[in-house]
Amino acid sequence: MTDALKIAVVAADDKKAHDLVALDISGIASFASYFLLCTGDSSRQMQAIADEVEKRLKAGGIRPSHVEGYQ
Repeated sequence: MTDALKIAVVAADDKKAHDLVALDISGIASFASYFLLCTGDSSRQMQAIADEVEKRLKAGGIRPSHVEGYQ
């Protein structure tokens, strides 16, 4: 597990995300190493999860190249 993935998992978990799944796609894709999938109880919670993950990655000096699925 990479540092970026660890940061993202902890951030999502801290915002009470459910069903966290990290998919290692490094062997089949050149554009990403992992996909992190999760669910939340409401659209507000999902936005809070996405914002927190992005904020913590940025604080760790990591800029996600793309955020998909909730904006």
